[in-house]
Amino acid sequence: MTVEDQPPDRTARRPLTPQERALKGLVIVLGVLLVAGFMVLIITIAFRIANRDSGGAGATAEINAEITRPPGGELAGMTADGNRLFLRFTLASGEDLIVIVDASTGERLGELRIPNP
Repeated sequence: MTVEDQPPDRTARRPLTPQERALKGLVIVLGVLLVAGFMVLIITIAFRIANRDSGGAGATAEINAEITRPPGGELAGMTADGNRLFLRFTLASGEDLIVIVDASTGERLGELRIPNP
């Protein structure tokens, strides 16, 4: 068997074309970004778990405040966010009124009126 009759060597490396080099670089950069993104996600979750606000409107918080219901209003929902309590009232006119209350003091911080379309 002569050299010309031998099958080509599959382990020999040929030079990469410019498109292949660009693709290889892109794959490396995207892989690094993916790993960095997961690291940021894990660090953020760990930081938020470690720095939870133990005070505020928890199950043991006691509020001795009286909130006046708007005339003709019916309590339609309630949501808490941090130290704020959002009370949604449906008024007799059909409008929605959102009352914002400080959960630790019961102080009325403001209100949002949502008119009917």
